[in-house]
Amino acid sequence: MRRVISAYREAYGGLPQATWLVAAVALVNRSGTMVLPFLTLYLTEKRGYETATAGLFVMVYGIGGLLGTYLGGWLTDRLGPIRVQTASLLAAAVQFFLLGSWTGPLSIGSGLFLLAILGEAFRPASATLVAQTCLPDQRTKAYALQRLAVNLGMALGPAVGGWLATASYLWLFWVDGGTCLIAAVLLWQLFKDFRPLEPPSDEVADRATSGPWQDRIMVMTMALTLVLACVFFQLISTVPLYLTEGYGMSKAMLGTLLALNPIIIVAFEMLLVQRLQHTNPLRPMGIGALLVGLGFGMLPWGNTLGFATVALLVWTFGEMLESPLLAGFISNRANDANRGRYMATMGLVYSTAIIVAPAAGSWIYEVAGPVILWTGCAVLGTVVCIAYWFLARSVDLERERL
Repeated sequence: MRRVISAYREAYGGLPQATWLVAAVALVNRSGTMVLPFLTLYLTEKRGYETATAGLFVMVYGIGGLLGTYLGGWLTDRLGPIRVQTASLLAAAVQFFLLGSWTGPLSIGSGLFLLAILGEAFRPASATLVAQTCLPDQRTKAYALQRLAVNLGMALGPAVGGWLATASYLWLFWVDGGTCLIAAVLLWQLFKDFRPLEPPSDEVADRATSGPWQDRIMVMTMALTLVLACVFFQLISTVPLYLTEGYGMSKAMLGTLLALNPIIIVAFEMLLVQRLQHTNPLRPMGIGALLVGLGFGMLPWGNTLGFATVALLVWTFGEMLESPLLAGFISNRANDANRGRYMATMGLVYSTAIIVAPAAGSWIYEVAGPVILWTGCAVLGTVVCIAYWFLARSVDLERERL
């Protein structure tokens, strides 16, 4: 027991107070995340749209997210991350309050598009602020702490959202908007006098002087991230449908199962990051990609709650190996003048995946069947794993030349 306590103390120790405060704001914000996890079910059950049409609505959100992420990164490098985050949270809160009462396809589509622009501008600003609160060798751990806070909130949001959706879907929009509003006030109060931590003059990321699209390693990493994200974002489209149809889960059971993902992340991710933060991150990221693909690929092999739980455990451990290490890797390839754009590029990749994944996944699900979809996920995860290991060698050679 002493060893366990010591390991957790070491994993969580050493980060500045400001990093913890950023995580606290993220926890408040994400505790109300309810609309996106249940968006497909809301559109099909409450509004009566077909599965493929619901996928198109989610794709519209993804297109708006592309614009919002780019805008957020551009504004962050000019106005600073705190102003951009505060404005994003306030505007998203208003849009959540309005969107729940809109019924027509045009109003829902335009509302989701606007919500994505307003809400996704938050992400590159938040990632930039995390980097400004700590030194370069602390950033991977800092991003893991940020993810811990996000996932702790996500453990609450979908679980409560499943019960609220049973009563009325309108509650999802009000709670999501309310937590955005509270997070905006909290962020402004905690960081209105914040000054970024000065990085050392010899920071390795000083080599990144132009931008992310001129960085070959960055571009290749983002291409692989896009492929894996298209697998992972089946979580907001075909996974809920398959677990409802193929496994016979109720909305409450589905929400409780999905809440297990962030609970595991909260319990174990910081320990993993503590062990891996000084390695070449691309190699464990490759193993993570393999596990994500296999976790989804397992779904057709069973139809019980226990089996679905095992599959979720596999893809969750894959996520823990990939996501926090990716954020730290990208942040340390940037510098203070372009970090907003670097983090926005990562956000653009995820927004692109939100466009592609639900539409493509829903189409494959209906036309070819779920077995083909989940097998394809396993194949893509394997391909990304192999590619990450080849790319890791390029990073090793790059570091030897520095």
